[in-house]
Amino acid sequence: MRKILVIDPNCRNSSGHYYSTSRSLLNALPAARKFIAVHRRAEDGLEFGDGVTVWRWPDDRTLAGRIFRSVRKSRRYRQGWPARNVGIVLELIARAGLGAQDVVIVHSSHSQLSQAMADAYRALPPASRPELHLRHIWSEPSSGDPDFTPAHEALAALSDSPGIHVYAETVEMLAFMTASYPYASVRQWPLPMVIDPSAPREEKSDPAECFVIGMLGSKRREQGAGQIAPIVRALLDRGCRPASARMRILLQLPSGSSSPRKRREEARRFVASLPDPAPESGVQLEFLDPILSTGDFRKAIHRSHVLLLPYEQESYGMRGSGLIIEGALSGTPVVVTHGFAMANWLDLAGSPRASDPAGYAEALRSVARDYPQYRAGALRAGEAVRQMITERLEDIRGGEF
Repeated sequence: MRKILVIDPNCRNSSGHYYSTSRSLLNALPAARKFIAVHRRAEDGLEFGDGVTVWRWPDDRTLAGRIFRSVRKSRRYRQGWPARNVGIVLELIARAGLGAQDVVIVHSSHSQLSQAMADAYRALPPASRPELHLRHIWSEPSSGDPDFTPAHEALAALSDSPGIHVYAETVEMLAFMTASYPYASVRQWPLPMVIDPSAPREEKSDPAECFVIGMLGSKRREQGAGQIAPIVRALLDRGCRPASARMRILLQLPSGSSSPRKRREEARRFVASLPDPAPESGVQLEFLDPILSTGDFRKAIHRSHVLLLPYEQESYGMRGSGLIIEGALSGTPVVVTHGFAMANWLDLAGSPRASDPAGYAEALRSVARDYPQYRAGALRAGEAVRQMITERLEDIRGGEF
């Protein structure tokens, strides 16, 4: 039986996309011996499915780095991260007993992790290297990452080796990587978080009775948190009627802080910033917990007739959003920012774009007015996403599991 090692040192708790993506991926892979390496301070009780062995990433900090925050933040210290972690990667591969017939997956790689993986693979004898599937989700060097170019140069130099597979989260990142570095091949690989691509698709409730807008996610600044209240006010000005008798807005409360007390304070400030709909408006605000279980988050997506993503394009750059993939797989239309990445899925779905509160509100109204059209577009994009996910998983299976 082949073995699979998923490396996800960013996975620390059950909120956010790292845990959800790792869990979904491990459950989608065939029966095999499975291992995952998560953040060194990952919360206890993270569940990844039956038979998955969970390890914590060792503490890679130097003594000075443990004591002084200024040292950890320095460029020189950051540049030493790959060298400090090559040994960790090799130790994990040895601990899992991986050989040439086995698989290592890094589904959410950043520059330093890519560099460490490239250096570790060079240190392994070619005949005993496990198959590597490495997927980039991070943005271009203009984001200020000094390690971006060296990491991609190192990985590109290995990309024509047998068993090395490089992916990008978005077509925009794929185009940039192949144009800027000598990669033998880069492919796009969408990964779901909570929607199972193989499960039967759930039907939506009748939007004419109550049109549900999902404003989900952690409400970080770069996710357009500051735009939510103005968008809600713009919706209240005219609502979505006469397309719908009522409108409900699902608002997930902010989850930016790891402290429960600070999360409560964030939630109070967020709620206080929102307008209070009059009863006769037909608009209801429904607040969801800042941290939702996988099942509750999936339920919120299925309840929504449309998902709103007013993200800052300049912050995201070539990065995409897992909610675009979840929207496609669930057949839920999305409204996004002008210029946002994942244009292939957005164009296929015919997703409306906007750039200011009035524009987002009007885009949401357009979805309400012509819901069958936008629903059909989301379903069309979902089939394309589902097919690509299936193809990537078949590549990993290789017919040998």
